[in-house]
Amino acid sequence: MTTSNDNNIADMTMRTYDFIVEKKTAYLDIFGDPKVTGKIGTDIQDNKCSWLAVRVFGLCSSEQKVILSLCYGRQDTGKESKVKDVF
Repeated sequence: MTTSNDNNIADMTMRTYDFIVEKKTAYLDIFGDPKVTGKIGTDIQDNKCSWLAVRVFGLCSSEQKVILSLCYGRQDTGKESKVKDVF
């Protein structure tokens, strides 16, 4: 029989696992090799508000924020490359 403490530990473990998977998925969407991941990442072009985009925007310089504002969410591989350079 499981106790309340066991349930709390299981809940914390699942939240930690979900946190890690979310970060890994966002990272691989941007930097993963489609030959390895089996998927072409579209978070940048789709203007997704991923943890990575939010974190980078919060840490980058004013000049980099301008680049992100002009290039993030655009359907243009050149602009995608500029975003990746900032990341």
